[in-house]
Amino acid sequence: MRLSHKVYLNLSHKQLEIIEELKFHTTRLYNIVNYKMREEEFQSYSKNEEEFKRNWHSDYLHAHNRQQLFRKLEKDWKSFFNANKDYKKNPNKYTVNLNHQNSKM
Repeated sequence: MRLSHKVYLNLSHKQLEIIEELKFHTTRLYNIVNYKMREEEFQSYSKNEEEFKRNWHSDYLHAHNRQQLFRKLEKDWKSFFNANKDYKKNPNKYTVNLNHQNSKM
């Protein structure tokens, strides 16, 4: 059994505005870097950090938040490449058997 602990924060309106702004800039920076990697080529964490630390969205983020974003993006792309390799080896693993799903109902 797994235990969980729920936390309910009582944030002020100003704190919620700050979180929303940080979320906005983090999401935008992630999408900008992801789009560039998709259209051009995969880049490592260090290359992304060097290239995008001067992006205007980065001005709103702390360095450690920006670095975590780049690490997460690199991890996501590596996971995609590994899944792609696995799909080429085992395509049946990724297909849906509709007959099997209907028989459960």
